[in-house]
Amino acid sequence: MFTKKIYVPILLLLFLFFACEKQKTNPFEGAWKMIKGTYSSDDTKIETTEEQRFCIKIMGPKYFAVVEMFKHNPDSLFFAAVGTYEFTKDKYIEKYTASNVGYQIGSKRTFDYTLENDLWTLTGKEKDMELYEEWMRIKE
Repeated sequence: MFTKKIYVPILLLLFLFFACEKQKTNPFEGAWKMIKGTYSSDDTKIETTEEQRFCIKIMGPKYFAVVEMFKHNPDSLFFAAVGTYEFTKDKYIEKYTASNVGYQIGSKRTFDYTLENDLWTLTGKEKDMELYEEWMRIKE
């Protein structure tokens, strides 16, 4: 009888402990602005900064939206897309469900990444171009 009385409270405490365990957070959720982008191929290298280009990415738990335009011509949309994303400890994968660049719809892009504090760095390849981007979390 004594052992049954002690098991029930212990089981309840264990249940409460595991039920109240803090859920892991998604480190990508929030708003990000691109602060630097470098795109290079065999004969071309393009470098842009946030002073030249306005690029914002909004990240939800599973979905993202990105919009990009050049600051010298704010009436022209350079790039816009929405889709889903997933990540592992070192890979970030986007799948486009809509984009103003038709060939990207339905495609997946996989990047290596690092995330340190509020600086998110992506490296990868799109077609024949090497890509390097730095994103800063928007806290305002």
